[in-house]
Amino acid sequence: MKVTLKPTRIPPDWRRTYLQWSKALPFVVNTRGLLVHRVRYAGTHLHNDGTFSHNSATFWCGNQANGETVSFVADPPENRLLCERCEKIAVAAGQPKADELAGRHVHVGAIKAQRRCCLNEQN
Repeated sequence: MKVTLKPTRIPPDWRRTYLQWSKALPFVVNTRGLLVHRVRYAGTHLHNDGTFSHNSATFWCGNQANGETVSFVADPPENRLLCERCEKIAVAAGQPKADELAGRHVHVGAIKAQRRCCLNEQN
């Protein structure tokens, strides 16, 4: 099931080389990332000669991804966590819950950076 995307302002110098999408699959899996995200804006970037360059996505949490590492999916992988911030903001904006979109329970979570060296030192 595709979701309707929010329109975004396109800078004037992008207007010939950026095609904004109006709908997309609701989840984005980035092979370089740890979390699955909810897509808010998406588009296709073109070279100056009009040929395809890459796709990009902006997520509800504010993060972005582009290039070959981005995959739009209808159902997030079961072994990955959905970004908790994306889910909260998307639902608050009137988007359906991830469980409804996927047709099953989707695990939601976050990643926290932790220092693993110099544990006896004070910050």
